[in-house]
Amino acid sequence: MPPPGELRVEIARPDRESASIVLIGDLEYGTVTPLHKAGDTLLDEGRVRLVVDVSRVGFCDSSGMSALVTLWNAARRHGGRMSLAGLHGQLAARLTRVGLADLFGQEPEPSPAD
Repeated sequence: MPPPGELRVEIARPDRESASIVLIGDLEYGTVTPLHKAGDTLLDEGRVRLVVDVSRVGFCDSSGMSALVTLWNAARRHGGRMSLAGLHGQLAARLTRVGLADLFGQEPEPSPAD
């Protein structure tokens, strides 16, 4: 796990249309840029089925939630979809509290990054 206030992003491309984005660390104001860049790159490659594995996210603030919504919207604009895997703890509670938990489809298991 990275130090508090840092985020590591790992990407796997299992086929031509899908990808998984594994987030490790804190998803917050100062760390959302790598998620934005990864999402933009994958969608530009034509990968329209994105799974974001949040099982190793330790903390998520409103900027982190906004980044997830932004990626969800971008996937929809590209004719695709984005879902979450490994939703748990503080992030699950926050998304539920603000009414966003049902927005994202949820995968039963996190997708391993290669």
